[in-house]
Amino acid sequence: MRSQQLVVCSPDNWIANQLRELAHDRKVLLYEVQHVHAARRLLENGYFTVFVLQIEAASVSTPVLELVGDVSFLGSQVRTIIVIDTKLNEDDQFMWTVSLFEIGTELVLFPPLTRTILEDAVGELLDAM
Repeated sequence: MRSQQLVVCSPDNWIANQLRELAHDRKVLLYEVQHVHAARRLLENGYFTVFVLQIEAASVSTPVLELVGDVSFLGSQVRTIIVIDTKLNEDDQFMWTVSLFEIGTELVLFPPLTRTILEDAVGELLDAM
């Protein structure tokens, strides 16, 4: 079996901290990065990967969207979860979800988030690989 990894790209370490025990229990490599360029290098290494990317809806940059779109070209080895850390109304949540699904995102999560929600989402994608 090829190794699995979990790559978390977020400005703080809250998400990675919530997933540390899951990664340890499943013997999955956990990488935490703060910049999309570092995430891109990790995603191109050939491992089966769950990629968790935290974004703020009001300030999403072009490199972030390009990375999400490029991940779909890496094939079935990378699954993407986007965590939007901004509270949005239902219409905006729907718009973001549809847009991100169109460029290859597997799952979009909105606040409020708990450790259980994150572990369940990541665990299901790891199981599917």
